[in-house]
Amino acid sequence: MKKVLLIGSLDAHGGVGHMIFEYCKNINKKNICFDFLYYEDIANEEKDLIASYQGSFYKVPRYTRHPIQFYKKIKKFFHVHEYDIVHIHASTAMLIMYALPVWRAEKTKIFYQSHSDCVEGIVNKIMHFITRHLVARYANALMAVSQAASRFMYGRKGVGKTIILRNGIDIKKYEFSEEKRKRMRKNLGITDTFVLGHVGRFTYQKNHPFIISVFEQIQRENENVRLLLVGTGEDEDKIRRLVREKNLTQKVIFYGVSDCVEELLCAMDCFVFPSRCEGLGIVALEAQANGLPVVASSRVPEEVNVTELYRSLSLSDDSAKVWAKAILDFQEEKTDRRLRYKELAESGYDIKEAAGRLERIYRKA
Repeated sequence: MKKVLLIGSLDAHGGVGHMIFEYCKNINKKNICFDFLYYEDIANEEKDLIASYQGSFYKVPRYTRHPIQFYKKIKKFFHVHEYDIVHIHASTAMLIMYALPVWRAEKTKIFYQSHSDCVEGIVNKIMHFITRHLVARYANALMAVSQAASRFMYGRKGVGKTIILRNGIDIKKYEFSEEKRKRMRKNLGITDTFVLGHVGRFTYQKNHPFIISVFEQIQRENENVRLLLVGTGEDEDKIRRLVREKNLTQKVIFYGVSDCVEELLCAMDCFVFPSRCEGLGIVALEAQANGLPVVASSRVPEEVNVTELYRSLSLSDDSAKVWAKAILDFQEEKTDRRLRYKELAESGYDIKEAAGRLERIYRKA
């Protein structure tokens, strides 16, 4: 049996955390044993998930906030615990520091997996580019969720060496249901209204101000519309103020975090995804599985475009009016909401097949 330590975000409602838990759920526990290392508190939901996978959770300080404490704790941790593989799920190269004591260890392999194609803030950008060479030097396996994520994390050193591992999903879970649609729309107080939706944290990356601008243009053409925003985040208050300033309060629903995204997708009529950057954009895949039209920015990796439901538009060249027209065009077409299982499975997004591939990679290490 291979013993694997997972390092990365364990937020079950976030893209990376959700993916980590999905792989853990679908990998054969007779062959792979998981433990989890994190640098922040986690909720009971995540603790219960870890327990269900028969894993242990260990916390260390953030190396950026408490470098001396961090070094002592991480050194002691790896002195006590031995692993065959340390698998780091990262949005920047800086997380390589959490494998510092095993950089040169012969018995422990370091897998580094990139989940992003950008980093916010000048300091973080500088630190990312400083530590990128450490990843390329010490990681035994370079992995990424897309080619864009590979280029961002590894640059030229990743060319021909990166393992592209798709963020698999339980495709059939997202099958459209008329019953779920009616129930969810009733709960939301919506009847025959056209619903534009988005699922994602309220951050700079997800570009909520542009979503509001697009929605403002749409409701000028059709007043019988609503905007459903699912998620929370540091920019939520700012977006709520923007909605009030534009007198759209009665039109916009702030749903918060949800553990039933598949039902919320059923309630929507079109999915908008104008991210400034994305490592992959798994929720756009979930939307397509649901038979939901998706209008996304060209900054979202091309690997997400797997069905006829997907349309990519530029953020720099295309105005909110152009985006609004694309969404309204989908409204007129009345899309068939059948499950797009074949298209997603053939593109490598079936979680069982993806988990099987990761298990084989682990076992060969």
